Amino acid sequence: MTDNPQESCVHYVAFGAPVANAIQTSSGLSYIVLVQGWGKTPGPHGVTLHYTGWTTDGVMFDSRVARDKIASLQVDALIDGWTEGLQLMKEGGQYRLWIPEALAYRGEEGFPKGTLVFQVELITVVP
Repeated sequence: MTDNPQESCVHYVAFGAPVANAIQTSSGLSYIVLVQGWGKTPGPHGVTLHYTGWTTDGVMFDSRVARDKIASLQVDALIDGWTEGLQLMKEGGQYRLWIPEALAYRGEEGFPKGTLVFQVELITVVP
């Protein structure tokens, strides 16, 4: 096991399951805390964040980090796995989320299929 977030993702991708120390919620979302946050926890309102998303075969399908652009999003307008995952975090925190298809895009055409892996850095909670 490695503490390097990029290497952890490669470990996940190779085996198709969350890492051994991941926490699983009752909904099926799995996560690990990479950096513990210190600020506010988001409710249903806005957040600013950086993220990268991968499919389980290692294909990066979206990355605000790679584009060097901070995302401003409404928590209650996101896929269920993101809404749940963000509400576990505090400002300044970084998590790795494994979101099963039932909490992601549910097989919707034009979106990645299956379990998705996201690394998320919560920058601010917007009131």
